[in-house]
Amino acid sequence: MKKHIVLCADDYGQAEAVSEGILALLKRQRLSATSCIVNTAYWSTAAQALSAVKGQCDVGLHLNFTEGEALSAAWRRRQGALFPTLPLLLAKGLTGRLALSDALAECHAQLDAFVERWGTLPDFIDGHHHVHQFPVIREALVQTYAERFHAQGAYIRLVDQSWQRLDWRCAVKRCIIYLSGTEALKKLLLAHAIPHNQTFSGIYAFQEASNYANIFPQFLGEVSDQGLIMCHPGFLSDPQDRMSQVREIEWRYLNSDQFVADCEKQEIVLSRFNK
Repeated sequence: MKKHIVLCADDYGQAEAVSEGILALLKRQRLSATSCIVNTAYWSTAAQALSAVKGQCDVGLHLNFTEGEALSAAWRRRQGALFPTLPLLLAKGLTGRLALSDALAECHAQLDAFVERWGTLPDFIDGHHHVHQFPVIREALVQTYAERFHAQGAYIRLVDQSWQRLDWRCAVKRCIIYLSGTEALKKLLLAHAIPHNQTFSGIYAFQEASNYANIFPQFLGEVSDQGLIMCHPGFLSDPQDRMSQVREIEWRYLNSDQFVADCEKQEIVLSRFNK
């Protein structure tokens, strides 16, 4: 029996090389979704290029609270123009130093920036570095969804991970992500009847990227039908940058015949959410 899954490339719009790599995979139908960062100077150009595959894949908003500058006046006035580091953002949410009104204003501003260039609301929302499940931000996200989406049926990514793989570096990473708010967000999504993926995979220690071709089939096995796998492919932009190297390794695998064979072996069909 075939298993239909969403394979989503994060960080579209972050930079030219990242976006061009993702778009190349979308055109080859090696992905079924991508989530977009909109607080960059490149987003406008990237959105126009992405229109080449409009209607063929899920296109989402990748909420960003950790890189670059905020878009909303409220956030900039009270939290500063530059976003904080990931640990500081989490600390602010846990200690009451992040107001719901600030997070709500930024969610709306980034949603507005998405709609302005893409022309419609996103098919889904998730978060850069999974910040959409952080304290305060998750409440702001659910409130934004209620105010803007109504009965449109967009979904929110739930980082509800499998714990099958026991490599300690991956296990530590997964544990940190889980403790930052997975269960709390899940309760909110269920309470508000917001559509979300039932299973999730794709997290690994980037130090293992050279072994990605052997790791990815485990992701395919971890998710159930209608599950979601995230990935971070892109063209190489800087040979000295570790994350750029990771992106190229992922891109080469997803563009390869081996990827197709791995999907066929496990009877995987790349699909849009609930399509």
